[in-house]
Amino acid sequence: MNRLKEIIASGRTIRYAARLLLAGVIGLVLLGSLSVPAQAQPDPVDLELGGEGATGWSISNIMPGDSGSVPVTLRNVGSEDGFVT
Repeated sequence: MNRLKEIIASGRTIRYAARLLLAGVIGLVLLGSLSVPAQAQPDPVDLELGGEGATGWSISNIMPGDSGSVPVTLRNVGSEDGFVT
């Protein structure tokens, strides 16, 4: 009878250890999937907006689906390369 109790206790211990290991793995996966906060570089890109579109636009009677375009000049006057989309 003692042997049976040992087997049952051993099974419980194994299940407990497996659950604990699974919780640890899930915790590590979740921790690894968190986003890292953005950090600015020491010399940021300095964009200068100039040309016709440099001032604010005041457009009236715009309806959903309307579109248009105004050319603007955008210059990087900083010391680092940049990418604009």
